[in-house]
Amino acid sequence: FWYGEERPRWLGPLLYDYPRYLTGELPGDYGFDIAGLSKEQVALEKYF
Repeated sequence: FWYGEERPRWLGPLLYDYPRYLTGELPGDYGFDIAGLSKEQVALEKYF
């Protein structure tokens, strides 16, 4: 329920183009990364 493509999204029912690189594999990944901290693999490993 909390992980994967069917997990709850940060914006709920509102339309938003969720980034493809946020797959729901990490705890707390609600698909919202406005700062782009997890866009690069190195940054993703550093911050998450």
